[in-house]
Amino acid sequence: MAGEKVLVVEDDESLAAMLGDFLQEEGYRATIAGNGRRGRESLAGESFDVLLLDLNLPDGNGLDLFREIRGLAHPPIAILITGYATSDTAIAAVHEGAYDYLTKPLEMKVLRIALERAVGRLLADRRNEALTSLLRVIQMINTMDEPQKLLHRIVEILVAETRSSGGSILVYDEKEDVLRIGATTALSGDDVRRVTIRPGERISGWVLERNEPVLLLGSVCSHPLFRHLDPREDVQSSIIVPLTARDRRIGVLTLHREKASGLPTPAYTGVDVEVFRIFADSVAAAITNGRILTELRKARADLEYQKSMLAKKNEILTQSNRMLSEDNIRREQELRMAADIQKAFLPTQGPDIPGIDLAASLVPMHGVAGDFFRYRLLDGGHLEIRIGDVSGHGVPAALYMVLTETLFGDERTATESLPEVLRRVNESLLGYFDGAEHFVTVFDGVLDLAERRLRYVKAGHNPPVLFRHRTREAVLLDADGVFLGAFPYDRFEEKDVLLEPGDLVLLYTDGLVETSGGGTERFGLDRLIRGTLENLHLTSAGQMKRILDEVREFSGGRRTEDDRTVLLLRVEDE
Repeated sequence: MAGEKVLVVEDDESLAAMLGDFLQEEGYRATIAGNGRRGRESLAGESFDVLLLDLNLPDGNGLDLFREIRGLAHPPIAILITGYATSDTAIAAVHEGAYDYLTKPLEMKVLRIALERAVGRLLADRRNEALTSLLRVIQMINTMDEPQKLLHRIVEILVAETRSSGGSILVYDEKEDVLRIGATTALSGDDVRRVTIRPGERISGWVLERNEPVLLLGSVCSHPLFRHLDPREDVQSSIIVPLTARDRRIGVLTLHREKASGLPTPAYTGVDVEVFRIFADSVAAAITNGRILTELRKARADLEYQKSMLAKKNEILTQSNRMLSEDNIRREQELRMAADIQKAFLPTQGPDIPGIDLAASLVPMHGVAGDFFRYRLLDGGHLEIRIGDVSGHGVPAALYMVLTETLFGDERTATESLPEVLRRVNESLLGYFDGAEHFVTVFDGVLDLAERRLRYVKAGHNPPVLFRHRTREAVLLDADGVFLGAFPYDRFEEKDVLLEPGDLVLLYTDGLVETSGGGTERFGLDRLIRGTLENLHLTSAGQMKRILDEVREFSGGRRTEDDRTVLLLRVEDE
């Protein structure tokens, strides 16, 4: 943990004390409130990351307090606790935005997992915000030609998108070996021109020289390295990150949040440091190249050789796309042609592997789909499994699905680096996709059949679920990595897990769990996990049929709003 702030609203003094001790031992910063009134006072005075809220409070209904909290500018993630409420109350609370629901007596193991997942949700939300802002920056850069205006616009967007109070970009002058202000929200005119900072001087110079980000909480004097500097008492927290490109110094990006006079504003955290490093990469690229579009065009030139190898398949895709734009009489025929092309890229029959039980199904929203899956034997006794989802629906998504599967290729080996495969595919997709209009999420894995060890990577896809037969547990197979085809990225994380006899791995696309029941209720991951755990005795084919039947029944037979794909891999009992 990185010291996330947790507010506990619990009237049971012994339980509250136990929770406080547990949270401190786990590395959290805990605040205890014995009733709803004190909880409201705490939330009015400062911001929190996670809220542990007892629904049964002496001075009111905890659910009412939860509803009030949702109206805050920066509400914490809520985990509700009760010893009396029915499952209907839990479901209602979750539908209203609660992240999780625990019952008394609390098990610390369960609480630990719930907190870890809640903090993981914080990380995911902040990353998503960063990616949205990054795409805005990229789109803006592509429409501007004047570097000076570009820097000011970048600062404005970053300040707005990250809920900061102000910020600056300092550009490194290699010839004079100094930092100069390229854009700022704080100074103007002669004041900007007079500011020069040498490497190692002040905070910005230290960050430039060390190429390390700095997170300041409170006054600058609170940091052991900068106690000698003049403090700004109005600043609540600051982040200073280096800007580098191709191992060259480009400059420094600074952002800060001021102390709020009204509603509390959350301070930056270690998670924000990671987020802003993503911004820093894009800003450095903008300064270095003037426009990111130039770099993308160069990347497209490097892909010409690969494009020539795909010429025949691209010709088919182009012809199909052209045919689909013709009159209504031919549309049905063309849709069938696109479906035939897509089916050629999907496995029709699973390999016969002793000890492995495979099953998969793709239910398209239309006649064709943007979802895809793959399983096939590789060299040296390894099995490749993959599932993915292209943004959008219908024929365009299906054609991009074919392109993506083509880029993964048929010649890969079992020993090839999985992060490198995703990096290569992402780089190739940038030559075809137009900005943020299309992207692809993917989960890709290789199973060593002898050791039963699964190596995997993930690019923004729903994490598959590993069902442990021996312990009856469900484990999410998550890993860091963003979706493919939107911007350059090479930080995909590879993980591995050892499968045991009877274990089941369930891969799926979001169309499965986001199926609507008619109102606001969705099928959901929890329902999928519960049903699968109750039927672990089934074969993969039986489990797949049960899942699809249950989803179809939940939706009331209504037309699907998205493609639904499921792939199951079961290790048979010895």
